[in-house]
Amino acid sequence: MASLNTQSPPTLLLSFGAVADVQYANSENGADFKKTVVRRYRNALTLLTAALDEWTTQEETLGYPVQMIVQLGDLLDGRCQEQNHDRDECLERLLAQFNRLPTTVPRFDIIGNHELYNFTRAELQDPNGPLRTASITDEILTSEILTSTAKTLSHKEGQRQASTFYSAVVVPGFRVVVIDAYEISTLNGTEECSTTQALDYLSNKNPNDIAKQGVDWTAGLEGSNKRFVPYNGAVSPVQLEWLSQTLQHALRQKERCLVLSHVSLQQGCCSESCVLWNYEEVMNIIHHPTGGTSGETPVVACLYGHAHQGGYVQDERGIHHVTLQSPLEAVGDEMSHATVDVYENQMHIRGKGRVPSRVLDFPMLAAAL
Repeated sequence: MASLNTQSPPTLLLSFGAVADVQYANSENGADFKKTVVRRYRNALTLLTAALDEWTTQEETLGYPVQMIVQLGDLLDGRCQEQNHDRDECLERLLAQFNRLPTTVPRFDIIGNHELYNFTRAELQDPNGPLRTASITDEILTSEILTSTAKTLSHKEGQRQASTFYSAVVVPGFRVVVIDAYEISTLNGTEECSTTQALDYLSNKNPNDIAKQGVDWTAGLEGSNKRFVPYNGAVSPVQLEWLSQTLQHALRQKERCLVLSHVSLQQGCCSESCVLWNYEEVMNIIHHPTGGTSGETPVVACLYGHAHQGGYVQDERGIHHVTLQSPLEAVGDEMSHATVDVYENQMHIRGKGRVPSRVLDFPMLAAAL
């Protein structure tokens, strides 16, 4: 006689929707830089609408609701501002879809390169601005933990400034950590000096004319050096210190962390040209937030956009790096989004269409190299 299975099903902690690189524009179909992939600008809005159809009815269909939305950047294409001059109208159409969800459902809008084509840094820094790209409630930035230099840079005239890198506990024991991958960039960095610093930095890494449009910026670059192009960026020492302190705080609180960035922080999960300039510094902190070469890390997974074909890799610490495929390049009614169910020791990605489904086992908190 077969024994009965008395094991309890895993407890669901969180369910959230995720989408990357919608890149909607009210334009006819176009192509990527190399003219090898069709970009369907208007269809991207249709596919986002379909994603919201699913997320707004999930409680009815599955018995539990979507509790947050992760929008991984490049929501609008740069042509909305630069060519069509209808940015606000396009944004209104997109936000109308997200606004179908209850106002109690948080949405994390990540800064991508197309956000910087469409909006000023002041707009993105505004917690009441057009997108939810900044926060004033990060507990590390509002604490006394950061060094005096970092604290000075995160304040202005004695007032707390909204930050485009921040973290938030979305359910007990699970923290979302948002990276600003363009803090130092040629695309309107956080300060004018950051943009100048980025131009000087790239000029030493890339032999091409990085100030000229219509140029193959990757020409002559090999392997991981292909990342040194203007549509990527870097994080500053201040953001690195904040990340270290945030992950150490999460360890003390026994929290799991999900890291969100438009640009990949790890080689191997997307094309080599879509990786953060100083990704090694960031990954060193993610792997070893307390310093050294061993010890715990609270990070279980990182989600990215930017590279439209998507990808996946699991690194040496067991952390999962997932790049979501873009709806912009989907054909017809082919979907391109995911719903992610988080359990105590696993994350289930229920992909639709171009986005594959995955079951990701979390690394142990005490795992060490």
